[in-house]
Amino acid sequence: MNKLLPIAIAILGGLSIAFFGVHLTGYTAAFAMPKSFNTVLSMLLWDIFVVQLLGFGLLAAAFAFLYSRLCTGSFLNSVIVVFGACQVSLMYPFTYSIYWVNFFVILCALIVGYLTAKVTYNNTLENAY
Repeated sequence: MNKLLPIAIAILGGLSIAFFGVHLTGYTAAFAMPKSFNTVLSMLLWDIFVVQLLGFGLLAAAFAFLYSRLCTGSFLNSVIVVFGACQVSLMYPFTYSIYWVNFFVILCALIVGYLTAKVTYNNTLENAY
């Protein structure tokens, strides 16, 4: 039973990141983009760093950091299970399509949160996996 508790917490964490991240992204998507951002690349960078990172990224990084410190802290539970639960709940209904910018922002944020937790508490990266 004790082995299932960290996985259940990771799944609930992924679902909560999806739920609260959608609401936060609704607010960050309302930020006005400057007129000088008129190329496709600048619009993509705005979507990554302002909309998705502030909406999902900070939330995912904070959860991965706290989960790594308070629970088992394995890479599988801290990143992969949380990411899978989050992305399955964020898939568009009936099409099973993924918004790739969101996909990469959440994955990178979870990895950064996990590695930050491992490095800041005197664990070397060799012991992190």
